[in-house]
Amino acid sequence: MLSGTAAAHFSDRLDVDVAPGSEDGVVDIEEDETVPVAVSPVGFTTEDGERVTFDPTERPVRYRFGSRDALGDGGGARPVDDGEVIETGDGREALLLEFPVEASGLEADDNTARLYWERDESGNHGYSGSDSVTVVGPVPSEGELVGLFRQLLIDFLGGAR
Repeated sequence: MLSGTAAAHFSDRLDVDVAPGSEDGVVDIEEDETVPVAVSPVGFTTEDGERVTFDPTERPVRYRFGSRDALGDGGGARPVDDGEVIETGDGREALLLEFPVEASGLEADDNTARLYWERDESGNHGYSGSDSVTVVGPVPSEGELVGLFRQLLIDFLGGAR
């Protein structure tokens, strides 16, 4: 059966740096309200053989950021504003955007964050990029730790019989 909706397509082309200046790209989903993401210019050849330079400082700000699951469902975080142009360590300009952490869908077990740029208002086609992240989640309470330890002991001792 054919559907009337085409699948979204986002070619992996963007040069993305989550939490620029941080080696590990740390995102604290408990403490941080926003996460900074830098998008740098990048050149590539399309499937049609056309040479393209994507310069985020010259493109409309139509981005979504977050986990693969959040973005796959058409969600993810939208930037809080149009961002600011910054200079990277290698002297190039990049667009620095801030995204609300809560809307990103990132969870403590995620190790990659993705960024989609939507070519037009439909939101179905554009470019994507990803970066490795370390997501820090909520710290378990003392009671939760005691409960986990108790369960580990039960599992360990129960299996030793």
